[in-house]
Amino acid sequence: MKTKLLIPVFLCIMAAWLAAPLQAQTFEEYKRQQQEQLQQYEQQQAQQLAALAAQLTEYVRQQDAAYSNYLKQRWEEFQVFRGEAPPQEPKPEEAPVFTPEQRQESPQPIPAKAPEDIKKKPETPQFVKPRIVKPEPPKTDTRQADFIYYGLPVVLDYDPAIARADVATPINENAVADYFDRMSQTNYNQLLSQIYEYSGMMNLNDWGTYMLIKKMAAQLTADVNSQRLLTWYLMLRSGYKAKVAFADNQIFLLLPISNQVYDVNYFTIDNQRYYVMDAAVTNVFTYGKDYPESQKTVSLDLVRAVDPGTEPKERIINFSYDGQAYNIPLSYNRHAIDFYNDIPLADVRVYFDAMASPEAKTSMTAAFAPLIQGLDELQAVSLLLHFVQTGFVYQTDDEQFGREKFFFAEEVLYYPYCDCEDRSVLFAYLVKSLTGLEVVGLNYPGHMAVAVNFSQPVGGNYVMVDDKKFVVADPTYINAPVGLAMPEFAGVSPVVVPIHNSFFTGQQHDALWQEVIAAGGSRGDNRSDMIVSSDGSQLVTGYFTQSFRLGVVRVEGGEQPAMFAMKTDKDNQPLWFSNSQGTGMAIAYGLISDDKNNVYVAGTYSGEMEIDGRKISSNSDVADVFVAAYSPTGKLKWLQKANIDTANAQGMATNQRLAYLIRFNKDGKALGNEVFPGTSDFDNFGIFVTKAGEVAVTGAFGETTGMNISTVSYASTTDFDAVQALKSENDRLIDERYEKSIAGLFAVVSVAQSNGVVIPGSMAQEAIDKYNPGFKSKNPQIHKMIPRIHFIKNQQGIITLKTDNGKDINIDMMRVSNDARLKVVMLDSGDARIEVLSGIKVGKAIWWYKLNSITLYKASGDLLFDYDSDHAQARKNLKKDILY
Repeated sequence: MKTKLLIPVFLCIMAAWLAAPLQAQTFEEYKRQQQEQLQQYEQQQAQQLAALAAQLTEYVRQQDAAYSNYLKQRWEEFQVFRGEAPPQEPKPEEAPVFTPEQRQESPQPIPAKAPEDIKKKPETPQFVKPRIVKPEPPKTDTRQADFIYYGLPVVLDYDPAIARADVATPINENAVADYFDRMSQTNYNQLLSQIYEYSGMMNLNDWGTYMLIKKMAAQLTADVNSQRLLTWYLMLRSGYKAKVAFADNQIFLLLPISNQVYDVNYFTIDNQRYYVMDAAVTNVFTYGKDYPESQKTVSLDLVRAVDPGTEPKERIINFSYDGQAYNIPLSYNRHAIDFYNDIPLADVRVYFDAMASPEAKTSMTAAFAPLIQGLDELQAVSLLLHFVQTGFVYQTDDEQFGREKFFFAEEVLYYPYCDCEDRSVLFAYLVKSLTGLEVVGLNYPGHMAVAVNFSQPVGGNYVMVDDKKFVVADPTYINAPVGLAMPEFAGVSPVVVPIHNSFFTGQQHDALWQEVIAAGGSRGDNRSDMIVSSDGSQLVTGYFTQSFRLGVVRVEGGEQPAMFAMKTDKDNQPLWFSNSQGTGMAIAYGLISDDKNNVYVAGTYSGEMEIDGRKISSNSDVADVFVAAYSPTGKLKWLQKANIDTANAQGMATNQRLAYLIRFNKDGKALGNEVFPGTSDFDNFGIFVTKAGEVAVTGAFGETTGMNISTVSYASTTDFDAVQALKSENDRLIDERYEKSIAGLFAVVSVAQSNGVVIPGSMAQEAIDKYNPGFKSKNPQIHKMIPRIHFIKNQQGIITLKTDNGKDINIDMMRVSNDARLKVVMLDSGDARIEVLSGIKVGKAIWWYKLNSITLYKASGDLLFDYDSDHAQARKNLKKDILY
């Protein structure tokens, strides 16, 4: 993404806030009041955190002591099995070429085998309990490790005691337990927090995080056994069910991987395969019990666009289609290629599901979006199919590598040759990312192809999957049209390979929410507020004010937000609708369904809330969490409050650093709440149905809509000069070592958490002219557009952007819709994230991506932009890349 893409939203937001005189008292009175409120708030937080810290310290101490004692017991010997070989079926030596005589005159259905059950991905989010971590003192004496991680410089501060904790010899149970004890006395969480920040910055999957920890461990100690133990320990503390083993005075790291993996030695404990990393060994000694806080297995899935260090490379692909020759320049990230190469060979679905790096994604979009613009679905898919068929040279893996190797889509742009799996992976990625159509893989004996679900009638060979027609498209059958299978496979039943397609679900999500917003609804969050069923029906939840009108639904509201839950058919027409009434606000932000199609909705409310005659009330109008359960037909089964506003969590709802876990059984009986410090690696917030059948809600007070409101209000005063106030806040942040160029944005974020502020864009322009007079000449287009935007601080921490004429505004490479909505989240690290709930896209004339969020880093002045359904990212520095 180009630099100018990053400019408008921040300049507009900062300028607008800096410009506006609020209705408030004098600045000196405001400043005194703010300082008093802030001191009182910080004292209250300190007391709460101190009490909680003591409890957690004791809890972790007890857990560690028990696990250390367990590790000292005699370990069991296991035989290590040779890694499972990948499928070894012969492939065509050459790619066959289609001739017109081979075209079939009528559609030929192909009987398809059911999708393979192994490692089948769940369609609903999986519950992972937040980690409980021990409190640690602020950084004191630290050392620094620096290294290059796939092209990105990494700098980490660490407790020197971590590097001194080398394992003693001989290697046995006691040596491992002793290492565990010594590491447990270090400040390891401070190191982990930095690792998680880098992991999030690069969009790393579980395997990428493991590799980051592994590379870091090699910097802290030269001893290989200690490196493996340090990696194990930090993976353990990150919530993974990692283990270690020993044999012949060596330590071996064992990882449970959730995908089918080939050519890596393993053994099984309690039906879970543990893979032996970086070693060939026949027998090892290990243990069976997991650390109590370890819940996760390692996933190789790349459902987000990985973004390590950037080294763009370009390749020109030549092909002809429909009588016209094309020279297509496509870019890839060389460091991403190295990252892919270090992932173990896995089931082909890992490659079909994977996203490409932002460099490759943007390059493909820029190259093909103009070519398929105006084409119908069949024409667009045919062009992409012909590109893959004729733009790359076919060669089997055995010829190119002497072994089986599956490519990720981006790797096809790097290597000189590709086979049928690789072509199918690239073609599937192009179709789903550029057209949004559903695709599946077709796994024949010794061959792989693809099938596409069109919304228009398309003839030819096809398979039926979930009552949908998928038409064969074979990227290895050179010049063959859509709908034609290779002759030798025309009568063969392939195994259908389901493909994760966030682009397709993203289009469904956007289409429904566009209608819901037009009907008067709004999103409470941007995570899990919609579910699409296999029959095309949809569940959606959010809130509305004033009124809601969609199809047969006609509901009147009021000034306060009211929650709604709704089921629609595949044409977005309501099948059932439910909403709340009450004395305060109610905002829904998440929903989930169970195996019996019951629906559970979570949200925030205050005051009295009522749904279908059932009532709950919060304590003294303090915000609380609610859960509503519905039958498959929309009948309310129960409505319950979480009680995190009452004495069982005394004052915790005002402490935005804390996270919570709330549990109910399926009948609505409360099973207890847990409150603990949030961790930077955990963002699996929402509502879930656990394996035990419980309904669980996870969140953080500082991130939950309706609870993420500043304790210091700017809206209750008169005659207040916001420019002077923000100047004071900016100076204070600089004194606290915030990077100078970004301190002003953090001052804006601080103000943006206060209710009730309305600021016209015309004042923003006046402020720019006063404090940055050179901006007008350097950015005349943006300067002219700013007065067309109003910033309105909406209820419960949601900011609404209004345009002066109610129409979309294009500012450079950003499109802002009227009523676009944002939410500000202050992170425990001191950084901040602006979450886009609706109405802002980035791109240009013929392609636009939904903007998800922007993260502000206080120390570096960096901005991290997250966009589109694959969460592609672009990182820029405010001073170096944006400000002129």
